[in-house]
Amino acid sequence: MIRKLLRVAAVATVLHVFAPAVCSAQDVALDGVYRSEGVNPDGTKYRGTVEIAKDDQTYLVRWLARQVTSIGIGIVRGDVLAVSYYTGTNIGVALYRIEKGPRLTGEWTVLGADGQRYPETLTKMGRDARQQDPDGLPGAAPREVGAAEAAR
Repeated sequence: MIRKLLRVAAVATVLHVFAPAVCSAQDVALDGVYRSEGVNPDGTKYRGTVEIAKDDQTYLVRWLARQVTSIGIGIVRGDVLAVSYYTGTNIGVALYRIEKGPRLTGEWTVLGADGQRYPETLTKMGRDARQQDPDGLPGAAPREVGAAEAAR
C-alpha cells in the first residue's frame, strides 16, 4: 500500500514539473490590447487589434480590423478563454488557450461557415498600444462571412 502511494506521489510530482507552459487567467492578467493574426473563411490572412477588459467574472472582448468591429463576452475556465461574439451581421464563437506572455492561441467560427473553424493568435502588445496603433493593423476583417456564404 505504501509503495502504491509513493508511486502515485512520484507520478504527480513528475507531471507537475513537466506540465506544459500554459496559464490560467488567475496567473495572468488578460486585460489589455492584443495583436490578432488569423485566417478568414476565404483563406486570406488578416491582422487586427483586440481589446480585452475584465468585468467581474467575465471578459469583454472587442476585435478591430479594417473599420470592422466585433464585440463579445467571454469566460475563463482553467487555461481556456471562451468568447461568443457579434460582428454586426453575424454571430460566432472563439476558443483560446491562455499561454505565458500572455499569448492566446485558438480557433473561431461563425454561423454560416459550414462547420469550419479558423485559427487565430492574440499576442499582448505594450501598454500604450492603442495610442500607437489606434486603427488596428492592416489586413482583412476577421469573422465576416458574406450573405451568399451564410445562406448556403
